[in-house]
Amino acid sequence: MLFGVAFSIACITQLINAFTRKWHSEINWGICSKYERYVLLFLGHTGFVGRAGLFLFVSILMFRALAGHVHQTGNTLSSGINQFIGTGAGRVFMFIFGLLTLLYGLFAILCTRYRFFPTPPPSGTPLVYRHEDADANMYMGRAVTVVRDENRHRQEEYMDH
Repeated sequence: MLFGVAFSIACITQLINAFTRKWHSEINWGICSKYERYVLLFLGHTGFVGRAGLFLFVSILMFRALAGHVHQTGNTLSSGINQFIGTGAGRVFMFIFGLLTLLYGLFAILCTRYRFFPTPPPSGTPLVYRHEDADANMYMGRAVTVVRDENRHRQEEYMDH
């Protein structure tokens, strides 16, 4: 039951990502062309729908295992997949969510190029690790020079390389 609830919550969080712009702040849109931007948006939103479907599928299997006897022919997941393959609608369902999950995989690969690392916090204000005695730190490939005025207050200047 606990796993069924956990996968249901995971499904909801993926649907939030699919139907909102929550993850858009994590992408470095400045290095994307117009075409790349549309591809990332399409792959991201449809991919999150696919992940939500996958988590929903697993949560249904978990709740089904509680409701009745699930025939064990291998493991629980393969037994659940066999239940869906037996029907035409189940095959269509599995094909669609398999394709959407593949699109999410492509989106995740593209994120290695276009996503900010480290990911900014939800506020959108970047956090920079600073050591009190350091005069220069790094943030997202940009040098941060710490300048102190006569009252020892810190001011930061960002310089692009």
